[in-house]
Amino acid sequence: MESVCNRVLIISKGKLVMDTSPDKLTALSPAHNSIRFTYSSDTALDLFDGLQHISSVDDVLIDRNALTADIMTKNGMNISGEVIRYFNEHHFVPKTFTVNKGKIDEVFSSLTLDKPVAENTEASASA
Repeated sequence: MESVCNRVLIISKGKLVMDTSPDKLTALSPAHNSIRFTYSSDTALDLFDGLQHISSVDDVLIDRNALTADIMTKNGMNISGEVIRYFNEHHFVPKTFTVNKGKIDEVFSSLTLDKPVAENTEASASA
């Protein structure tokens, strides 16, 4: 959507609930600025326990089968610098490292299904 439009209008139950840019809409997603990385099977998982102590990290979700981890951020803060610093201090090199923009469909569902949007919202029709 971002490549074909510069404005998003969301109407729910006949009312305009959001009028904003695609970038601002994705910033409302709980996944905005979260980090996904992959690691090798010989990585000691206790290394990831320390990620919880980074002040901007909300949660660390580890999928041992897929060898991936998601680091969720508090309020959509950019945590990549802190996470990279932590990895460097512990001599850990992830196989892949991706900062997520956010998911428009999550925000759309939250706004149209009366579910709360992420805490980093300033969601209003005039956003």
